[in-house]
Amino acid sequence: MRRIPSLAALGALTATLTLTGCGGGSAPTPASATGATGTAAATPASATGSSSAAAASSAGPAASGGKIAVNGTLDDPVLGDHVVAQAVVRDFPFPASMSGASSGELVLVQLSATAGTKYYAGFQTTSLELVTADGTENTVSDGDDLDKAMAAAGYTPFPGSGALDTGKSGSGWVAFDDYQKDSPKLTLRLKRPALSTSDGQNIPAANFDVPLVK
Repeated sequence: MRRIPSLAALGALTATLTLTGCGGGSAPTPASATGATGTAAATPASATGSSSAAAASSAGPAASGGKIAVNGTLDDPVLGDHVVAQAVVRDFPFPASMSGASSGELVLVQLSATAGTKYYAGFQTTSLELVTADGTENTVSDGDDLDKAMAAAGYTPFPGSGALDTGKSGSGWVAFDDYQKDSPKLTLRLKRPALSTSDGQNIPAANFDVPLVK
């Protein structure tokens, strides 16, 4: 099985994806096509995709420190990645080793995810961002101290350092260090960079958004 680097780590660079053969060798669907399961429009980067916000919580900063049940789905119709957000924890205590503890907010999100099967790309939680009300895109935070603190509090970190092989599924918690403390809105974003395939097709960049707290 051929592998590619983390898609999120590629940034604006273009990666080459290899077909797994599961798709019958057909060309990728253009990312501008909305997935059949989507009920809410994705936020465009250079294209749109599908997302579903079945039950975003209206709980804001007042719910800090407690577990907030949510039900948000993100689907990339081209790569086939599927992400479901199940719960949010606001204002989780910062480990002493983490900087910015005095100004930001540590937010935990419980996820289940399945990597698509059409390409040898896999899925990485580093492709996720938590967007606050001021528009800041907050990336996933990790580290041994944070993982230990989450596990000790009963929030098992997403396995495999946040990476899933093609077609595999996993579930667990991921953390985001939000620079806008007590943001009244939180949006989970699945971010796909521009890609090309081994058969010469180009896949445009796209953002897939679902509100978690509004």
